[in-house]
Amino acid sequence: MIKILSSTKLFFLLLAITSLYSNGILAQWQSQTSPTTTKLDAVFFTSPTSGFTAGGFSKMYKTVDGGTSWTLVGSYSALDIHFFDANNGYTAGVSGSGSMKKTTVGGSSWTTITPPNSSSIWGTFATSATTVYYIATDNKVHKSVNSGSNFTTKTLAGSSYPTDIYFTDVNNGFIVDQSGKIWRTADAGATWINNFTATGSLLTSVHFVSSSIGFVCGTGGTILKTIDGGDNWSTLTTNSTDYLKSIRFYNTQNGLAVGFGGVILKTSDGGTTWVKETSNTTENLNSVFYASATSAIVVGDNGVILKNAAISTLSNVSENTKIDVFPNPFYESTRITIPTGLKDISFKLFDILGQEVRSVNLLSNEYQLDRDDLHVGIYFLQFFFKEEMMMTKKIVIKE
Repeated sequence: MIKILSSTKLFFLLLAITSLYSNGILAQWQSQTSPTTTKLDAVFFTSPTSGFTAGGFSKMYKTVDGGTSWTLVGSYSALDIHFFDANNGYTAGVSGSGSMKKTTVGGSSWTTITPPNSSSIWGTFATSATTVYYIATDNKVHKSVNSGSNFTTKTLAGSSYPTDIYFTDVNNGFIVDQSGKIWRTADAGATWINNFTATGSLLTSVHFVSSSIGFVCGTGGTILKTIDGGDNWSTLTTNSTDYLKSIRFYNTQNGLAVGFGGVILKTSDGGTTWVKETSNTTENLNSVFYASATSAIVVGDNGVILKNAAISTLSNVSENTKIDVFPNPFYESTRITIPTGLKDISFKLFDILGQEVRSVNLLSNEYQLDRDDLHVGIYFLQFFFKEEMMMTKKIVIKE
């Protein structure tokens, strides 16, 4: 017997299913409305709400709502984007098409940096507001300590097209290339040494979650891991042969790798096991970034932008930690309360545009957040345990 639901019951059933999808319980990666049909190569977030995406032959776009909608910033192409902080950022791109740019105002406007030569720039990383590195297709590493006014250049002898660059601090950095080499510096780029080669793999992306733990991805489903700051690298089992373009970890346990054909791999145990997620696209995916503890954005060919707003990345400390903010909304002040005895907690406060307006290390289990010079409106409190982001809370300052 087929039981026909009444219109009322059917309505509530559909409402429940819609709620499950909107909260990410059934849905994982959802396609967002894209401002372009051109290939997107890079994505970077400066806060849970504020981020940028661009392509080597595309334009630059900005979001202020966590990646749901995007608006044009300007006709600035970029293969890579990196911000040192909420205000200071740099881009790298194809030669002759805005190959180097910088911002000191959070990306609301960008100025051109004169390139040291005519080669395309495939990657950039800033270790301070004024110190920035660029990697070029002619196997050069360009460094500036004055925001791009002048450069010093080093050659990666024996390299073949460096593809990505990452620094764990002002001295220690890593570069990967298409010949499968991992290059390392321990002296702020004065010298670069090739200390590992992945046989038969083209390496595309490098990311560290601490000074000791880092990951690299590449072709053939290759993912490498170091636990000793890059002295040694081990090959992880991914059960994938896909061309992986970008890897990003939220913390030591939770990471994502994306690549050609719409592949998205996820790990929740530090890379020991990887699970292929449903991306609902066959487009090549080129870059991934965690916007927050529960949200990640992926961009790719033909302007594809995917968002997962229901990622679980919290550690045991985060999961078992209750942080209260009361009252909320508030007018003059609110009180932040964390469990007694919990140490190494800090927070950053961002406005609705993604600008960091406060940064505080909590020295006790209670802290009074005063309004002071803050304007009426919505803000976001981002809490950290040591170097690991725990959670984000929205607060409102009222009239």
